[in-house]
Amino acid sequence: MCGLIGYVGNQDCKNILITGMKKLEYRGYDSSGVGYVNNNKIYVIRAAGKLNKLMEKLKFYKNEFGKIGVGHTRWATHGEPNEINCHPILDNSKMIGVVQNGIIENYQDVKKQLINNGFFFNTNTDTEVIPNLIAYNKQRHNLSIIEAINKTLKSLTGNFSVIIITQYNTNTLFAYQNNSPLVIGIGKELSYFCASDPIAFINHTNNIIFLKNRELACISNKTLKIYSQDYKSIKNFKPCYINIDTVQTEKQGFQNFMLKEIYEQSSIINNMINKYKIENYKYYKNIKYTNIKNIQIIACGSSLYSAMIGKCILEKYTNIPTFAFCASEFKIEPPPMLPCVLTIAISQSGETADVLNALKIENERRRNCDILYKVNSIAITNRPRSSISRYVNNIININTGIEISVASTKTFSAQIIVFYLLSLNFIKYKFNNNSKMIDKLIEELSNIPKKIEKILLDEIQNIKKISNFISNINNIFYVGNGINWPIALEGSLKLKEVAYIHSEGCPSGEIKHGHIALLNKDMPVLILCTEKNFEKILNTAEEIKARKSPLIAVSSIKNNILETICNFVIQTPITEEILSPLCNIIVLQLISYYVALNKYIDIDQPRNLAKSVTVE
Repeated sequence: MCGLIGYVGNQDCKNILITGMKKLEYRGYDSSGVGYVNNNKIYVIRAAGKLNKLMEKLKFYKNEFGKIGVGHTRWATHGEPNEINCHPILDNSKMIGVVQNGIIENYQDVKKQLINNGFFFNTNTDTEVIPNLIAYNKQRHNLSIIEAINKTLKSLTGNFSVIIITQYNTNTLFAYQNNSPLVIGIGKELSYFCASDPIAFINHTNNIIFLKNRELACISNKTLKIYSQDYKSIKNFKPCYINIDTVQTEKQGFQNFMLKEIYEQSSIINNMINKYKIENYKYYKNIKYTNIKNIQIIACGSSLYSAMIGKCILEKYTNIPTFAFCASEFKIEPPPMLPCVLTIAISQSGETADVLNALKIENERRRNCDILYKVNSIAITNRPRSSISRYVNNIININTGIEISVASTKTFSAQIIVFYLLSLNFIKYKFNNNSKMIDKLIEELSNIPKKIEKILLDEIQNIKKISNFISNINNIFYVGNGINWPIALEGSLKLKEVAYIHSEGCPSGEIKHGHIALLNKDMPVLILCTEKNFEKILNTAEEIKARKSPLIAVSSIKNNILETICNFVIQTPITEEILSPLCNIIVLQLISYYVALNKYIDIDQPRNLAKSVTVE
């Protein structure tokens, strides 16, 4: 979950590294550091805290860095996020520097071996074994630096990527990845870039190479060589051209990226619906709809809640049994294999370790099965060229543009839209093309952007008022039922993520089964109200109010009783029940945003979180 960047070329690397690290902070911001080679010596500057702490230090470094260097933004896995544990990490002789993302699983055994051979360790990180083992292998086996690096990396287990600088070869970066993304950018005038995400160097080049698992790249300002895991030179690697809209990485007048991305949702949904109509139902046409009798969805975090909503949507329109699984649990206790199953994996980044490993397990156990149990899989992602593409048959690109804020907003809504569009295709290709149902759903979906805009126009002051109230509490329940239970869970998660308030989501019918013991004047409840089962929801609201809990309603129904018993009511546009999550989530995202704003929290970079969860 850390961010890596390296540069070698004809320019001073200082500004290139820092600019790239700013783009990579979404991957981790516990600490940061840079390392560079100048006059045949490695220099390292590190700082605990967010990147601005490092930048303050760098103000005192007036000299040029040199033309080769590495940078690192850290999300701590081993060792506290202090300056000692910051990357780059050096070997004992300070001749080898490493920045790493991921985890070295066998580092304790390697560390013990190195200590027995006279090495000492200054940090609590797993990373420190890498430069020291390289130094050991070079000295013990009389190897060249590249041979020592190759031998070292082959002996390490785990999912990780590294960029290495050395005093033995001062004009070369060494880059390696194993199930942890690393891309190389080919710049102009004999310059090369290497990073965890091409966004780090997209202002310099669009020509990139995705390193494959266990490939080692040797990158100098003159040549690029790539070696396979058995140390054979790869001759015919071809760069590909990618196009990233850099405007998406700017706030465009908004105070925070999260608010900008909340406001983008109406246009994103509108674009997705219009594209589907223009392509005349050819969206996702490569999926074999007719053979599918079961559906399983695998996801984590916010994507798990969009999966739960997807289950409701798919079962309503297709009547196909659908199951939503938490990816981290799927790995531990895989469910029984079902025949004729479509596996849908959801990962905003396409790099979520738990999702990728769940897919590996699913692919492996179905590898030698008969035709009924063969793998049929798709991934829903915002990064179609990411690692997840290697594990599925088809990719669905939600194409929302880069989401900078760590808390998911626009990608969450886009994932839900995909399930509506998949349902339309099932209706067309599997269930005899019910044109009336298709036309009705498309019409209803087409009205959603205007309804979102109405919320943003009419309810902001009311939402701010409620946010002021929530800012002063310590605990809250979010309650919904049916398709809005996952929305309650997602709203609850958002409040935890960006406002640091303890929150629980539960089905409205479950309040009386234990949760009610916690209700009192200091335990507010936010309840999602829609037309379906409104009377039952109203009964739940009465039960809550009887325990003196402050009550907040988000409702598409105007009702005098509801308004009487609630402390606050937010009115949402009248919407079909099956589409109501798309409006309700806007309200809950905004509440979380304004509560965090009131508490002076860094909304786009909340503590302990990272956008791309690439470790288990």
